[in-house]
Amino acid sequence: MKLKNELSQKQLLIITPRMEQALLCLQLPFVELEEYISKEIEENPLFDFEDLNPLPLKDMEFFDRLSLTGKSLKEHLIELVELSEMSEELKKLCLEIIYRLDPRGLLSSTIQEIAEELGVSPQTITAAREALREFAPAGTAAESEEECFTLRGDNTYPSTGFANEDHATHFIEPDIIISMCGEELKFEIRHLDIKLSSYYLKLMENGDARSKRFLKKMKKKADALIYGLKKREETLTAIAQVLIDLNRDYFLERTNEVKRISISELAKHVEHSKSTASRAVNSKYVLSPRGLHPLNFFFGDSGQRAEALFKISEILQEQPHLTDKEIAERLKAFGINISRRTVNKYRHMLVKS
Repeated sequence: MKLKNELSQKQLLIITPRMEQALLCLQLPFVELEEYISKEIEENPLFDFEDLNPLPLKDMEFFDRLSLTGKSLKEHLIELVELSEMSEELKKLCLEIIYRLDPRGLLSSTIQEIAEELGVSPQTITAAREALREFAPAGTAAESEEECFTLRGDNTYPSTGFANEDHATHFIEPDIIISMCGEELKFEIRHLDIKLSSYYLKLMENGDARSKRFLKKMKKKADALIYGLKKREETLTAIAQVLIDLNRDYFLERTNEVKRISISELAKHVEHSKSTASRAVNSKYVLSPRGLHPLNFFFGDSGQRAEALFKISEILQEQPHLTDKEIAERLKAFGINISRRTVNKYRHMLVKS
C-alpha cells in the first residue's frame, strides 16, 4: 500500500457567523424574532434595547380599525380558499375541512370519518388538507394535539392570533403593513430598533484586558445580529415593493383578482436565491386594507402543488397500481407537468398521511 500526497481544488460554501445570523433573522416571523432578540439582549451587555419602532398615528388608527373586525381562523381560511386558483372541486373539499375545524383549528372528525361522510377516499381528503395547509397556519386540520404541536414546533394552536368564534379580538403580528394614502399605497416593515451601549463600548476600549476580550467577543455577536436585522429589512422591503407592484389594484380595492408569482420569479425580482426568497416568505403575514394574508398566498407554487396532490389521489383511487411515470403522464392531460420523482414524493406523502 502506497501513501501519496495530492493537491486538489474544491469550491466550498463557508457560512460565516454574519451570514448565519442573517439567514436566521430572515427566517423568523416578527413575533419569534422579537422573542429571539429579547433573549440575545439579556445575554449580551453591549445592547441597549428600545421597543418597537412606533408606527405613525395614522397607521396606528388603521391598525386599530382593522383589529375591531378581526376574523376567526375559519373566516380567514374560507376567504383565502375562495380567492385561490384551486379547481372548484378542490375548493369544495377544502371548505368541508374548514367547516369541521374546532375552535383550536384542529379537526373535529378524523380524515377517515370525513372521507366516509363525503363518499371519497381518505387520500383525497388528505390531498385537500395539504392544499389548505399551503396558506393556513402550521398545524391546521391536525387530527390530534400531538400532531399539531409537532407541526407548529410549540404548544400553541393554529387559531392563536385570530378572533374567537364570538369575535373577541386577538392578533397575529404582521411583518409588513400596507396602507392607503389617497390613491397611493405605502408600506412599512415591522422592525426592532437595537443600539449598542455607549458605556460598554467605552469600557471595551478602556477596561482591563479580561473585560476587553469579553466585550470584543460580545461586540462581534452584536454586530452580526445588527447586520442580520438590516439584511432582513432590506429583503422584506424588496418583497413588499414587488407585492404592491403586482397587486396594486387589489390592495386599492379596484379588483378582487389576486396576481401570484412563483418563489423562483420572486427570487429573480429581489435578486436572491430561491431558498432565501422562500425563507423570507414562509410564516410571514402582510396586513393591508384587504385584511391579513400570509405572504405565501401571493408567492409560491402552491396552486400547482395542491392540484397535483388532488389529482394524484383521484388517480390512485381508481388505479392504485399505476407507476409514478404513468401517473406523471396522466397529469399532463390536466396541464400539470411534474417529474416522476415529484409524483413519488407526493404519492408517499398521501400514503403516509
